[in-house]
Amino acid sequence: MILSLQPWRQNTRILLILLLLTSKTVLGSDATQAAEEIPSSLFQSLVWRNIGPFRGGRVVAVTGVVSNPKVFYFGGVGGVFKTVNGGESWFNVSDGYFKRSSVGAIAVAPSDPNVIYVGMGEHTIRGTTLSYGDGVYRSSDSGKTWRHLGLEATRVISRVLIHPVNPDLVYVACQGTPYVASNDRGVYRSKDGGETWQRVLFVDGTTGPADLAMDPHNPRILYTAMWDHQRKPWDLRSGGPGSAIYKSIDGGETWQKIVNGLPKVMGRIAIAVSADSERLYALVECELKGGFIGPRTGAAHGRSSMKLGTFGRGLGTTCGSPLILVIRTCYGSMMDHCSSQLMAGALSSRSIPLMVIITTFGSILGIPRR
Repeated sequence: MILSLQPWRQNTRILLILLLLTSKTVLGSDATQAAEEIPSSLFQSLVWRNIGPFRGGRVVAVTGVVSNPKVFYFGGVGGVFKTVNGGESWFNVSDGYFKRSSVGAIAVAPSDPNVIYVGMGEHTIRGTTLSYGDGVYRSSDSGKTWRHLGLEATRVISRVLIHPVNPDLVYVACQGTPYVASNDRGVYRSKDGGETWQRVLFVDGTTGPADLAMDPHNPRILYTAMWDHQRKPWDLRSGGPGSAIYKSIDGGETWQKIVNGLPKVMGRIAIAVSADSERLYALVECELKGGFIGPRTGAAHGRSSMKLGTFGRGLGTTCGSPLILVIRTCYGSMMDHCSSQLMAGALSSRSIPLMVIITTFGSILGIPRR
């Protein structure tokens, strides 16, 4: 049994929902009471505006710099763009260096903001053609110059993770081409800044990692979400025996498949580790329900927050709270339905302040500074 998605409409959008989850069952009654005392009037004066750039194209990769809150990078089908003033202006930093323009993942080294890795090839499969990439690029001077590091045959890269204290230890989730079976998929690791690569996890020719996450307190603990899929001229096959979540506790040397609590048949999966390392969040594409919260051991469980058709693209948490969850999802006319379904599921029987952030392909919406 597999899952099959109908072709998506051209007005594809991404919905980013930032859920500030403060529950008495986790943070205590004092934290919940403090959250409830925040007056809603504080948010009434916030106004959305398009902060561009207008030539960025489809955007699937965004990252900031921890040490400088005004510096951001994003990767789209037009290459890598950078802002140094909080989004007031953007400029391209990849032209003249990249052989391909389609970007799938981007990451800045936490220990050295000069080091940036970019994985090429957009990973959000569409109902039409997909722009493919040519491996990994690295910059050691904050994007001024770039060097190609190989992995050309991977075609599509969904995530790049960098060790928190060693900028030369990097993990790459190579989702692989969606059109045919390929033995170049899998999770790759480099211990020398991309000079050489070792594939540390491979499932089969049609299954590749759609996401990759690292424990914020122990970089040896990794999770990856494998996606069994294939794009055909008339359909997208999403789901199969290869789709699963794997965990490594030794920096990728060995991996264990997580089974308990998850659906038997899954499609695409997005994952994230909570800030306190006690929870693994998973946004699961499946027939009945998806959206599981599991403890650090990986035994997933919890309430359903998504349904088939919402097709989660990405999941993330912030460093400030173990229960701040960032969700990216939704296609076409499903936009309103997806947002209401997700909020209803995630906020069921809870009193939680909520902030919603929406971005669209080709532009970024932000709140101007007051």
